[in-house]
Amino acid sequence: MKKKILIVILFAIIVFLVLLFFVQKKKSAPLPGEKSANALEEIEARPKAGYTYTLSTGETITIYLPEGIDPPPQNVVEKMYREKKT
Repeated sequence: MKKKILIVILFAIIVFLVLLFFVQKKKSAPLPGEKSANALEEIEARPKAGYTYTLSTGETITIYLPEGIDPPPQNVVEKMYREKKT
């Protein structure tokens, strides 16, 4: 009888520890929104690099992007500029 009670108590302790481990592990993982917000803040904190484009209209514009971000191609800049003007 005492042996059965001891086995049940040990089993309950093991189950409790396993559940505690998974709850702690789940809490420590960042939420997807938190992760992307942190990444965005890191990107925005980088020094800016300027990229100069001469548009088909002859106008020269400079776009400043965080370092490590590839500059957009000329045709994309032209399209964005046209959409911004309208």
